Amino acid sequence: MRPRRGETQGAKVTTMESGSWRESAAKAGRVLTFTASRDDLAGFTRTDLRLGIVLTWLVGIGRHWDNPRVEFIQKTGVGSVVYIFVLAALLFVFAAPFMRRGRSYRNVLAFVSLTSPPGFLYAIPVEKFMTISEAATTNAYFLAVVAAWRVALFLYFLVRGCGITVVTAVVATLLPLTAVVTALTVLNLDRAVFDIMRGVGTRSSHDVAYEVLIIITAIAWVALPGVAVAYLILLYFNHKRITKER
Repeated sequence: MRPRRGETQGAKVTTMESGSWRESAAKAGRVLTFTASRDDLAGFTRTDLRLGIVLTWLVGIGRHWDNPRVEFIQKTGVGSVVYIFVLAALLFVFAAPFMRRGRSYRNVLAFVSLTSPPGFLYAIPVEKFMTISEAATTNAYFLAVVAAWRVALFLYFLVRGCGITVVTAVVATLLPLTAVVTALTVLNLDRAVFDIMRGVGTRSSHDVAYEVLIIITAIAWVALPGVAVAYLILLYFNHKRITKER
């Protein structure tokens, strides 16, 4: 049977080798459309990572360029670049014990960076051709689409690229994400939460998205204990499996 595009039979994957920008762009396209091969997902190159960081930076700029509430530093896109390093570290720490392929922080970082392009939806200036109410609803839909897309991509990466079972991948993904959502809400949305609760301040098209994040954070707080227990159980059985295989 012929291997899928980008996948070799019986070949050892060497991660973080350099490649052309064109090859990296093609691989990014396969990642975003869930058509990447196992070799693609287990062996990202340095060029893949560089491309991902550039895309993340551009998405960070586009995310806040029309939001009057954010500070100048957020509009530079630097925060988004820093964020993927932290997120990749958290995802790697929780998923690494279960990984059978592509077990490398830099590989996870490269993948996370390449999932940034859906965020270009945030750069669409819907406020320019919609009412505040319509734009707020649209931004909330954008938030939902981007979040679901990225989570689905990471699950795909863990299952296909790293050889993790679906159940384990879901738990290993949810645990760090609930922590990230909670932390980001506390750090970045405290003023927005206060204004929304008071019902005062300048109303903007981003308010509905903020309100959705508040709801997601509440759900994360409730789900966190159960997800943590499930993770520990899976970790225990994984340790037993590894011990038996030795």
